[in-house]
Amino acid sequence: MTARLERTANVVVILAAVSMAVVVVHREVRRRSAAEPDTVPKYVSDWKSLVVNGARSGPPDAAVTVVEFADLECPFCRLYEERVMRPLRTRSDNKVEVVYMHYPLTPHPHALSAARAAECAAVQGRFTEFVDVAFRSQDSIAASPWLDWAKKSGVRDARAFKACIQGSEPMPRIDSGVAIARRIGVRGTPAIMVNGWLYPAPPEDTTLSRAIAEILRGREPFGKGR
Repeated sequence: MTARLERTANVVVILAAVSMAVVVVHREVRRRSAAEPDTVPKYVSDWKSLVVNGARSGPPDAAVTVVEFADLECPFCRLYEERVMRPLRTRSDNKVEVVYMHYPLTPHPHALSAARAAECAAVQGRFTEFVDVAFRSQDSIAASPWLDWAKKSGVRDARAFKACIQGSEPMPRIDSGVAIARRIGVRGTPAIMVNGWLYPAPPEDTTLSRAIAEILRGREPFGKGR
C-alpha cells in the first residue's frame, strides 16, 4: 500500500512539474511572439504618397528618403536631432532626402504652436532653419517669443510672420502629419521611416547609416518591401 502511494505521489509530482514547464514555455512563447513584431521595421507600402507634402530637404530624386515624425517640444527629438539627424544631413552628400513630418504630442503644451510657428517660417522659406533653432533653443520654449526664433532662423518679414502665428486658419501640413502618424502606427516621437520601413523605435546612428548604405547598394535593408 505504501509503495502504491509513493508511486502515485511521484506521478503527481511529475505531472505537476510537466504542467508547470508547459505553462512557463507557453508564457515565454507568448512573450516572444508579442515582442518579435517590434524587432523589425514594418513596411508602409503607400509611404511615398503619404509624405509627399512633408517639409523636404535634400535632392528630391535621392535614392534614400528618411522621414522623421517629430515634436519641437520633445526632448528626445532634440537629442535625436543632435546625435543623428543633423550629422546625417551633413554627411549625406546629396544622396539622402530628409522629410520632416509634424507630430505635436498632446502632453507638450507648446508643441502645436511651435509647429505652427515653423510653418509660418516656411512661408518665407526658412522652415529647416527654424526647426534647427527650435531644437537648439528648446529649453527656453516657454519663455522665448516665436518671433525671436524666427529672426534667428532668418525670417525677414517679422510683421507677416507675426500675423501668421496669430491667425486661426488651419495648417494642412500639421494636420496631415498627425493623421498620417496615427494611421501608420507611430507610437511617439521621434519616429523614423526609411524608404517606407518604419522603425518601432528611433534607430541609432550606426543602425540608420547601415540601412542607408544597403539601399544605396541596391539592396532591401529588411527584405523585399511588401
